[in-house]
Order: sequence, then structure tokens, then C-alpha cells
Amino acid sequence: MLFASETIGGRNLRTRMEKVRLLFRVMGVRIDHILLPVFFSFLIALFSGVGLGLLIPLVKGLSSGDFSTVSDMPILGRALTYTLAVLNASDTSNQIIFLVLIGFVLAVQVCRNVILYAQLVYNAYWNGIFRKRIASGMFKRYLSFGQQFFDRESQGKLQTTLAYSNEVLWLLNVIQTTSASLFQVLARFVVMLCISWQLSLSTALILPLLYIAVRIKANKIRHISRERREAHMQLARETFNTLSGITLVKSYAREKEMADRFEALTESFRKLDMGAQSLYALAQPAQELIILAAFSLIIYFAGSVFEGATIESVSLLVVFLYAANGMLPQFATLGKAGLTVADLSAPVGNVIRVFDDEGKFQVPQGDREFKGLQHQIEYRDLTFAYQEDQPVLQELTFTVQKNTTVALVGPSGAGKTTILNLLLRLYDCPERALFVDGEDIRNFTHQSLQQHIAYVSQEPILFNDTIRYNMTFGLDRDVSDTEVRDAAQKARILDFIESLPRKFETEVGDRGMQLSGGEKQRLALARALLKGAGILALDEATSSLDSQTERLIQEAIDEAVQGRTAIVIAHRLSTIQNAEKIVVIRDGRVVEEGALSQLLEQKGFFSKLWQAQQFY
Repeated sequence: MLFASETIGGRNLRTRMEKVRLLFRVMGVRIDHILLPVFFSFLIALFSGVGLGLLIPLVKGLSSGDFSTVSDMPILGRALTYTLAVLNASDTSNQIIFLVLIGFVLAVQVCRNVILYAQLVYNAYWNGIFRKRIASGMFKRYLSFGQQFFDRESQGKLQTTLAYSNEVLWLLNVIQTTSASLFQVLARFVVMLCISWQLSLSTALILPLLYIAVRIKANKIRHISRERREAHMQLARETFNTLSGITLVKSYAREKEMADRFEALTESFRKLDMGAQSLYALAQPAQELIILAAFSLIIYFAGSVFEGATIESVSLLVVFLYAANGMLPQFATLGKAGLTVADLSAPVGNVIRVFDDEGKFQVPQGDREFKGLQHQIEYRDLTFAYQEDQPVLQELTFTVQKNTTVALVGPSGAGKTTILNLLLRLYDCPERALFVDGEDIRNFTHQSLQQHIAYVSQEPILFNDTIRYNMTFGLDRDVSDTEVRDAAQKARILDFIESLPRKFETEVGDRGMQLSGGEKQRLALARALLKGAGILALDEATSSLDSQTERLIQEAIDEAVQGRTAIVIAHRLSTIQNAEKIVVIRDGRVVEEGALSQLLEQKGFFSKLWQAQQFY
């Protein structure tokens, strides 16, 4: 079976077929993409059958020394007469007929191989296109998932599943291989029937043995394949986690422990893979033994069918065995399709789940275009939870007026970052809980909304590319060198960039590892400034920095927020003294809000936070 369900029944079969159709729809597979290779297979089998059929009169003529009966055959006789007329040959001796028959055999084989070549080229061309489409389709699906999906899923697993996109092509290959083998079986069986229907019937009775043997192996392979793929996923997760956290591994001197964990997972995968390979290896000799037993039975039956072993009967038996020799492996290939599908059940199932909507936390969007903030952003009685019954924000209400700076402060875990994430539409908020200019934020398109918001996170996200690429990422316009330099200057990072040998073309390394924390923060801020958005969202942009670097970034922030609507999260309260309004968050609720002087006069929760940080 193709997928996880092992239940036999019409409903499950329909479900599996619907999933296969879904994959074919993603790949853009049309009916002609399936039927044309099948038609090619039919022609190849037809020419193979014709070639085998020509051996019968050829063998009869050679054994009897007389080819004259060929002219009496309905189709072959007309073809012979027409060919002799084209060749202007009046001689109809045995030698001429023999040469013409040989020519027919060669011509049929040439036609067969030309069609075979056309089929291979056609399949290679479209398989390349299908491979690109399924990989692109999966990647687009990844990009459509909500942030909460990526919070829960392993990056190693996602990368491994994306690699499985290649294996989906085997579903098409199974169809093509099955049709080719089926036509070959039919073509050869027709030739065998022409030689002896009794012997052909005896051969047909043996075929179920091949099918049963393959089906038994398919059931075992399906089970072990699922375990092997899961082990592969665990191995990918462990690899990603170790390499992405290499600094932590080294700082705790856990290299040996991680190497041992990796080796244990590798050994587990090796054993499962060996089990699967052993089953595959057993399939080939088992098939050959069954075919050998079938041949022995065919020869035994042939003794009674071809009584009085004349040269002609022996020759026909040779042709029959030659046809059967080609038919039995092709029939076994039909059964092997079950092995292939069984082995593909796990990876194809993982790929199909990418296209399911369940558990993807996709954030819906409206159809309205956001043109830029005109009045205010309003959080209105907003309650939000990542997990059911565990609210992070509770009845949260406050407003952000246009061209003002609002600071969000509070202890860790209060929900400050979540407030920004909902504005960025990384997560879906409840209906009528977050408004922009009086319009529910859910009514706007994501692209138009985020086009007007620039975001600098607590841990800046940088790609393993150049400084210029990271600064201009996400811009749909050409950016001049002057603009790039100006943004870097405002972010107080131009002097550092100019000191580098390759300047703006310097590679920053994986996640910006070639840069310090302050350099990454300033580069991220330069990117936000270059975007030129009217709304600026800053999540603890000066956290964990030394005093000098903090001063540089604070200067850049003070300049950046001029003429913009800014929402700033800060643990260091000294950095938000210029904010028009401070909103104090505690346990997901707004407990205080107002200007700095007002909050200090109230001597409430904010005042305690302020006093605790006076040593800064």
C-alpha cells in the first residue's frame, strides 16, 4: 500500500488515490504524460512480439529446409510479396525468402529500439520537469506555513522531507514500468499461444507463484521501510542539531558524547537498511529459483505436447522457451511494483503530509491592500495562546499613534515579543482583536502589510551571503550604492564595513557568525532603514551589548524612529527614555502605561523595574 493506513477497503483506496492525484496535480502531470509513455510501451511490446513471431516461420523453414509456406501466411505472405516487388526480385528461392525474413527481423528490432530511445528521452525530459515542480511546490508550501509550524518542527526533518521529493517520481516510474511489463507479457504470451496453447496454459498456471512470492516480500519491506525512514529522519535531526549548536557542543566539551549519539543512530539506521537490503537481495534469487522451477515444469509438459521430437518441434520449443524466458521476468517485474510502492510508502507519505493543511498553522489573509499607517495601531481586548488553555496575552489593550514611539517593557515571558509577532502576522490573532487604522488586520494582504513594517529581532537573522545582500534583502527595487552606504552610516556600521578588505561584498558566514553581536544588530538595523517602512518594530535591539556598542545602536535607533511609528521592546529601560508612551506588560496583561515621568510618579510596577536597573 502507498501510505500509512494498512486497512483494506474501498474508502482507504479512494483516499490513497486522492493523495496520488494531489501529487500529480502539484507536478502538473496531465493524462497525456501518462498515456504517451504507455503507448510507447505498447509499441515496443508490439514490435517485440512481431520479432518473436517472425522466429516461428524462420525456425520452421530452417528445420524443414523449405520456406515456401511463408507465402501462404495471410499477413507475412503479403508483406513478403510486397517486399519482393519493391526489390524487383523475381527469385523466390528459399535463400531469398530467408534473407527477407532476416531483414524483417532486423527492421522490427530497429523500429523497436528507435521507439525505446524516444521513450527514454521523453521520460527523462518530463521527469526533470516533474522533479523541479514537486520540489518547488513543497518549498512554496513550506513558505506558506505559519511560524508556529517551524517552532515545532525539526529543520533537519524538513530538509530530509524536501529531499524525498525525488522519490515521488517513482510513482510515475511504477506506472510506466508496470505498463511496459504488462504489454511485454501479453506480446510474448500471444507468441507462445501461437506455438502451443496447451503449453501456454500450463505456463500461465505457474505465474501466480511468482506473484505470491513477491507479495510476501512486499508486506515485510513496507514495515521495515517505515522504520528505516524514521531512523533516517532521526539521523537528519541529530546532524542538524549538532552542527547548528556546534558552539554549545564545544563550550561544554561534548564532542565525544555527540559523536557517540550520532554513531548509535547511524548503527540503528545501518541495521534497518541492511534488513531492507537483505529482503531485496532475497527477492532476486527467489525469483530465479521460481523461474527455474517454472522452466523445469514447462520442459516436462513439453514432452507430452511435442511428441515424436522432430527437428521442427524442437525448434519451436526453443522459440517457446525463448519467449517464456523473457515473459517470466517481466511478470515478476509486475509483482516488484508492489515492492517499490512498499518501499516508497514512508517517504511519499511524508511528502503528501506537506500538502495537508492540518497542523500547518497557516495565517489567513484578506484581500485589502494596506497603503501605510494613517492614524493608529490598536490592540483591543486581545487574548492569544500558542497552546490551548495556556494564554500568553490576556485582554490586552493599548494603542500606538502614528509617528510616535511606544516602548513595551516587562519581565521575560510577559508576552512582549508575541505582541510584535501578531502585528507582523507571523501568528494568527483572534478576529477583531488587532486593528490598523480601524480595520481588522486580518483583512489586509500579508505582502502589502509587511511592506510597510521593518523588523529588527532580538537575535538578528542573517543569511550566509554578503553584507550587501543582507542589507538589501526583501527589497523589490534596485538599490544604489549611495543608498546602501547612507543606511549603513545611519546604523553606525559604515566605518566597520569600510575597514573590511571586501567591504560590502564580505561574506558574513552562517547566521552571521563572522560578525559580533553588535555588528549583527547594526547590520539588521541598516536593513530596516533601507526598507524605508513607515512602521518600525524593534525587539530588544540593544540587549546583551557593551556600553559603547549600545550607545552606537541607541543613537541609530533614535535617528531611525524620527518620522516613523515605532514599537520598541527593551529590557534596558535607559534606552527608552525618549518614548512618547511606555506600555508595561505583566503576565500578558497591560498593567501600566504612560510617559516615563508619569510611570515613575505612580511608583508602581514600572518604578520598581526602573529602580532595579539604576546600576546601568
